[in-house]
Amino acid sequence: MKLELSQILKNLTQMAKEDGKVTQNEEDFLNTLRKDIEQFQNSVNYATQDDYISDDQLHDIIILRDRILTDSLQFSTESEEVDNLVNELYNLINDFMIPGINEEELSE
Repeated sequence: MKLELSQILKNLTQMAKEDGKVTQNEEDFLNTLRKDIEQFQNSVNYATQDDYISDDQLHDIIILRDRILTDSLQFSTESEEVDNLVNELYNLINDFMIPGINEEELSE
C-alpha cells in the first residue's frame, strides 16, 4: 500500500505544480490531503508494529481515514487526470484493511 500511495502522491504533487492543472485552492487541498495520508500511513505503521492496537490508535486511524475519504469525495478539478488520481487514493484508503482488524471495527 505504501508504495502505491507514495507514487500517487508524487504524481499529484508533480501535476499540481504544472501550470494550469490546478488552482491555488486545489493545490492547497492536495497538500493537506498529502499530509493527512502521510499521517495515516505513519499511524498505521506505528500501530501495526506490535501485535496489539490500542483503542486510541484505532480511533486516530479511523478519524484520519474518514477525513481522507470525505475530502477526496468533495474534491474536483478541471483536470480529469488529477481527479482520477484522487479517486485512486480514495479507493486505496477505502479498501485498506489493518491486519487483525475487521471491517466492523473500522466502521465504528
